[in-house]
Amino acid sequence: MSRFCTVNNISWLDHATDVVDYTYYNDTLGTYSLLDHFLCSAELRGSDSPINSYILNDGDNTSDHLAIRCEFPTGCKLPNAKMGTI
Repeated sequence: MSRFCTVNNISWLDHATDVVDYTYYNDTLGTYSLLDHFLCSAELRGSDSPINSYILNDGDNTSDHLAIRCEFPTGCKLPNAKMGTI
């Protein structure tokens, strides 16, 4: 995965949480895995703009995957997107 990110100039966001270290669970089988992640462009991440990613362990969630929240700093400058016509 590291090589994929490097070749494609994207960043893997680490989870900044001390509550849980998994995003998928199956209580019946007793399995817990860190399956879900966020990737973002290097331009969005920047060198001085921290992006925080959190695993949300909410009791109201009925899915077997926990939600992930990312906080992007305001004022991020993104490259101009090219708009095509359909």
